[in-house]
Amino acid sequence: MLNETIFSLLNIGFNICFMLYLTFKYFYEQSNKYYLFLALLSLSFTTNLILRLEVVNGDYTWVRISRKAVVLFFYAFVLSFLDSRLSKFVRISLIAGIVYIGIGMFSRLLMSNFTMFASINSLYKSLYTYVDLYIIGVMIYHIWNKRNGYYLYIFYGLLTVIICAVLIYIGDPLFGLDRYISGYLIFQFEILICFCFFFLAIISKENEQKLEIERLENLVEIEKQEKEASLNLERERIAFDMHDELGAPIGY
Repeated sequence: MLNETIFSLLNIGFNICFMLYLTFKYFYEQSNKYYLFLALLSLSFTTNLILRLEVVNGDYTWVRISRKAVVLFFYAFVLSFLDSRLSKFVRISLIAGIVYIGIGMFSRLLMSNFTMFASINSLYKSLYTYVDLYIIGVMIYHIWNKRNGYYLYIFYGLLTVIICAVLIYIGDPLFGLDRYISGYLIFQFEILICFCFFFLAIISKENEQKLEIERLENLVEIEKQEKEASLNLERERIAFDMHDELGAPIGY
C-alpha cells in the first residue's frame, strides 16, 4: 500500500505551490474571486495534511476543523465560480451549506468547554452526510442541465467527490479498507483530482470569456466599418446631388 506519510508530504508540497500560484493570480493579476476561494481550499487541505501528521495524544480536533474548512471553501468556490448563472434556489442552498459548515467548525472548537456546543456538534454530525448529499445533489442537477463548456469540468469534479465518498464509506466492508488510513488516502486523491478538474474549469471559463470578448470586439469593429461605409455612401450621394444641382443651370 502507498505509504501515507510520503504521499501526504508530496501532497503538501504540491498544494503549497498550487496555493501560491492561485494567490498570485488573485492579488497581483486582479483575477476573479474564485481564485481566492480555491487558494483557501488548498490552504485548508494543506493544513489538514500537516495537522494529521502532527497529531498529539490522539486529539483530532483541529484535523476535523480543517477538514470541515475544505468542504466550506469547496462550496464557496462553486458559489463564486458559477454565481452569475446559478438559480436562486441553488445559490441559497450553497449559502446555507456554508453557514452549516461554519456552525459545525465553531461548535467543534468549543464543544470541550461548553455543553451546549457539544449538543450542537452532535446534531451537526448526525445531519452532515444528508446535508452534504443534498447540496451536492442540487449542484449536480443544476450543472447537468447545462452540460457544456466549463460546467462539464465542475460536473466531473463533483462526480469524483461522490465516487471517493462511496469508496471511503463502503470500502471497509466491501474491500477491507481501513477508513482512517486507506480512506484518508482516497480523500487525498479526491481533493487532488478535484483540483485538476476545477483548474481546467477555470481555464475553460476564461477561454470562453476571452472568445466572447473577441467576438464582441469584432462585432463592434464590423458595425464601425459598416457605419463608415454608410457615411461614405451618403457623402458621395450628397456630393453627386450637389454636382447635378450646380451643373443644371449651365446645361440649361
